[in-house]
Amino acid sequence: MERYKTTLLSLALAFLIIVSALLFPALWDRVEAIFHDLRARLFIRETGREKMEGVDVTMEQMDSLLSTFVFIDIDDTSLQEYGRWPWNREIMARFIQKIGEMNPRLVFIDIYYPETSPEDPVLDSAAEEAGNVGFVYNFLMKGSSEDYNVDPVTLANIRRWGVPVDAPPNIAGVSRILPTVSPISDHAFLGHDWMMADEDNVFRKVTEYVILDGYLYPSLPVVLYMQYKGIPIDRLHLEGKDLAVGERIIPLDDSGRRLVDYYSSYRGYDRFRHISFAHIMSGHAQIDLTNKIAFVGMTARGLASAAKDIKMTPVGEMPGMEYLANATLNIFEGRFIRSVPAWVNTVIILAIALLLSLFSRMSRGWLNILMAGLLFGAFFAAGFILYRHSIYIRMAEPLSAIFVIFLGVTFFKYLREELQKKMIRDMFSSYLSANIVQALLKDPALATLHGQKREMSVLFSDVKSFTTFTEEHPAEEVVQRLNEYLHEMTDVIMSHDGTLDKFVGDEIMALFGAPLAYSDHAERAVKTALGMRSRIRELHEKWRSRGQDILDMGIGINSGTMLVGNIGAEGKKMDYTVIGDNVNLGARIEGLTRFYQVNILITEETYNLLERTRNHCREIDLVKVKGKNEPARIYEVMEQPYPDIFLIKFDEALKAYRNQNWDEAERLLRETLDIQPGDGPARLLLERTEMFRITPPPAEWDGSFVMKEK
Repeated sequence: MERYKTTLLSLALAFLIIVSALLFPALWDRVEAIFHDLRARLFIRETGREKMEGVDVTMEQMDSLLSTFVFIDIDDTSLQEYGRWPWNREIMARFIQKIGEMNPRLVFIDIYYPETSPEDPVLDSAAEEAGNVGFVYNFLMKGSSEDYNVDPVTLANIRRWGVPVDAPPNIAGVSRILPTVSPISDHAFLGHDWMMADEDNVFRKVTEYVILDGYLYPSLPVVLYMQYKGIPIDRLHLEGKDLAVGERIIPLDDSGRRLVDYYSSYRGYDRFRHISFAHIMSGHAQIDLTNKIAFVGMTARGLASAAKDIKMTPVGEMPGMEYLANATLNIFEGRFIRSVPAWVNTVIILAIALLLSLFSRMSRGWLNILMAGLLFGAFFAAGFILYRHSIYIRMAEPLSAIFVIFLGVTFFKYLREELQKKMIRDMFSSYLSANIVQALLKDPALATLHGQKREMSVLFSDVKSFTTFTEEHPAEEVVQRLNEYLHEMTDVIMSHDGTLDKFVGDEIMALFGAPLAYSDHAERAVKTALGMRSRIRELHEKWRSRGQDILDMGIGINSGTMLVGNIGAEGKKMDYTVIGDNVNLGARIEGLTRFYQVNILITEETYNLLERTRNHCREIDLVKVKGKNEPARIYEVMEQPYPDIFLIKFDEALKAYRNQNWDEAERLLRETLDIQPGDGPARLLLERTEMFRITPPPAEWDGSFVMKEK
């Protein structure tokens, strides 16, 4: 379960991002707007090769596509020529006649005429005669202060450029139409220029249709495309949430809107041609508008309506008519920025969570930061590359997820490691050497506290005749002497990187190879035993100088596979210790030091692992300790080297003893005792030899001695 905690945390943080996106969409949309605008500015389509209806379009052809629109500006020059706005509508009628001489494909007048005027029949007549003139209308929101009467003829005119639908309104709050009145609208095509800014007052999407009172009203860009291509209104319909215009399918969101792909920017009108209204009327502008769309609008900065028509877009300010021209060109080119479904965003965030959790398990430190940074950079680049190919993927939530999940997982790992370090300090600092503790703090994973089998060595030490000592001395002195002894022995154990497992009265239990594993655990255990014997001799001198009785101890060491870890009652008392047969054998071996009258005993398993201290050892017996059926070969670790002749004779005596050559064994053992009169193992073997001469061992005897006591 521990290894999956980071994964669960990553997924929890991912779900938090997903839920927050559902609960606070406006907040996330504001962040997403930053990433959208960066991409929109970067990929204003000015150079390179583009696509149009499945064929390559060169830059020259793209310029030709852009030149489809010619903007006729009612600018400051025009106001100086024709006076203050609003003008007499006869001026616009004369303009329609004048521009008709230039043979435009379509003329669209982006000026509202919501109220009637005596000049309306003249304007209608000019539009009827031209046969290619369009006017704009719009919609009003509930609560709008503007109140215009839409007469039945005007409404019928507008509905001629819509289609009946059985669908609810797509724009909340739209309540009525801001018309271009009859008779102006009687013989003209009509399109609305309803535009909605985002919360930051930036225009990013075009609304391609508005549904009101059971009618779908297409936008000006859609109507211009239909008029230019000769597509009848009855070929306009919804396909799901998308809008079908003849064979062209325009992908839209749930509210009938889409992102605009830009061809022009804040750097000026360098991508579209602009001509002054006054220059058209005066004849100064002599141009051929064959197959062009003439777009008439107000750009004079002194006009309140013109100033209102300046839109802030992701690529900078531009007149509303130029914004709509960009949207119209998207339809002409068939190039739309398609947003991926919302569920894709959810899947991406969850995938990010899984990847980051995987990174956190695979790497640490700077490598983990690098991998998270690469993921951030890769997704950031992917968002731009996909946008370049007209695929829009939201970046706010996924990039925020990378940042939040990385910080969350990093902080969680930091807290967990700090807790591990505190636990290691609390658990090990009192019975581990400082350098071992530091190694564990640097890499807490080395301190495996769960149950684990490990090759290691265990050392047991016990004070000889301590019970007698406690009976013969005051309690205060017993405690003082025991503390002095344990303190000195602990220093020796830690100096060889041993782990002080526990004190049991006067008994010491020490581990070598856990919690920090090292291959020379047997060597360190034997060196520790020799160091403890050296330190006890120093204590002997100190105690003698103080006139105190001497305390001595025996040491037993065994090596092998042991189960190490935190053992105890979880939540109440846990101890880091070892258990297993090899641990029990180590304790039994220590008890044999009194029986054989030696200070240090080790097993054959420990002896086989030694290199530098092997010459300190001699084999003394093969013994079956209580509770074990298999005999253990035991060795004495000599504090001081014995004479070579003694070791040779003892080894020969041991072989004779095991071969049941009692006479030879007795002779050799007596000779060894002549050299070392106090040698405990030689005395024991001599006693057994004399016993076996009288009462021979059984025929299946393997040379071992069976201990009846612990």
